[in-house]
Amino acid sequence: MKIIDAHIHTCFETFNELKQIIQKAKIDYSMKGLCKEMNDSGISKAVSITCNLEKKTPINLEQIKKQIEENNKLIGICGINPYKTNKKCLEKTKQAIEKGIIKGLKVYCGYYKIPPISAKYFPFYKLANKVTSSPH
Repeated sequence: MKIIDAHIHTCFETFNELKQIIQKAKIDYSMKGLCKEMNDSGISKAVSITCNLEKKTPINLEQIKKQIEENNKLIGICGINPYKTNKKCLEKTKQAIEKGIIKGLKVYCGYYKIPPISAKYFPFYKLANKVTSSPH
């Protein structure tokens, strides 16, 4: 049976607020620790969602790219920062999807004060629909 963890964050360097919890729990919060935990638990794949919400869209693309190269069990999902988008961001997102670096996009409804039905997201929804409906 394949087990897929549908929601993890691999922002190992940026989760400072978790450091005390991680230390107390004696968790190896690193790519090496994640790989070991996935192997020990029989997890086939994990969906990694970016988490540095201050970055431009697609959020943490380079980090996700590096991590999926290190761990082929990761499925990359990049977030959309509705305050930091433009045509260049849209093109970068399109290329990342076409190259298989990211498999999906995340809208952070609880963090940004822009609802998911906002026109700011429409170019990304259109892109995702176009890419997923094209015959590959």
